[in-house]
Amino acid sequence: MRRRDVLAFLEAVITYRVPKDDLNLEILADLVKQVNERFPGSGKRAVFELNRKIKSILCKLPASGFDSGKEMDLRNLGRFLGLLTSAENQSGFDNRLDIISLLREAVAKGNNALRYIIPFVCQFLTGGGGITRKNFQIFKLLKLIHDKITVIEFLFETCKINIRDFPVAKYLEIVHTTRYHPIIHFMEFANPGYLDEIYRAEVQIIQ
Repeated sequence: MRRRDVLAFLEAVITYRVPKDDLNLEILADLVKQVNERFPGSGKRAVFELNRKIKSILCKLPASGFDSGKEMDLRNLGRFLGLLTSAENQSGFDNRLDIISLLREAVAKGNNALRYIIPFVCQFLTGGGGITRKNFQIFKLLKLIHDKITVIEFLFETCKINIRDFPVAKYLEIVHTTRYHPIIHFMEFANPGYLDEIYRAEVQIIQ
């Protein structure tokens, strides 16, 4: 492999292999590490391309219903991102993939968004080696989300209502406050060309 081939290699791995291959993510991460040893900077470029791929999926999530394929893609990409950022000793956030803001926005949007984001974040943390000082705040927010869900389940039990049989609301009212400004916009807020405009200004291609 030559340096000019690195970008095409990383794009192929991240676009075609990682989203669909949950059995070989550790092997693929080790492969990227080896490429980085030979061509320094490749690991950072891989994280950049991962963030780009993840954001492109977030922008295309359905506002209603559930796409199991996209959920699986996000799970695999999250784990791979955790594996790479752990290996590179980076946070992986880089102001591009703010996990805290992503979780907060998912909470604001409701259960449908959480069904995608919670597995993604959990896989990211698992791939990154569990709890560390860098991701402690993420664990705290996950604990808060878990506690809220537990309180709701307790309410249904107190009222002697089977939560699994209870009808689901078709529409959720999203309340926006002046203090909440989501960094990552996805689902129905996506607009054509949004990602290209963001990345065109900062992308550094390996030559």
